[in-house]
Amino acid sequence: MARTKIISKKRQLQFQKDVINCILEAGGEHEESKHYPYVIRSKRYGDFRIVLYDNEKSILFSIFGKFDDVKKADGLGGMSGKHNIHNADEEYILSEFKELIQVLLA
Repeated sequence: MARTKIISKKRQLQFQKDVINCILEAGGEHEESKHYPYVIRSKRYGDFRIVLYDNEKSILFSIFGKFDDVKKADGLGGMSGKHNIHNADEEYILSEFKELIQVLLA
């Protein structure tokens, strides 16, 4: 059954905190002045930049990412270099994000 209920601000903030913890635990960095303020540096795929948005009317959890070097990303970011993850289940999306981090750092 698809989620149709709006995610509370409290759950959105906890989700964002969990994502940021995953980034930092993987050796990622916070770059204050960037549009995509978090980055995970991958020797194989190049820099992967991440941004999280507060959306008060969202029914999905989202992680927005993009690769600096589309060619080096070797298809992980499609033709545009973007790699976004959306889902109504925060545990699922965190699991998918952790798997992506493992690929980036392998």
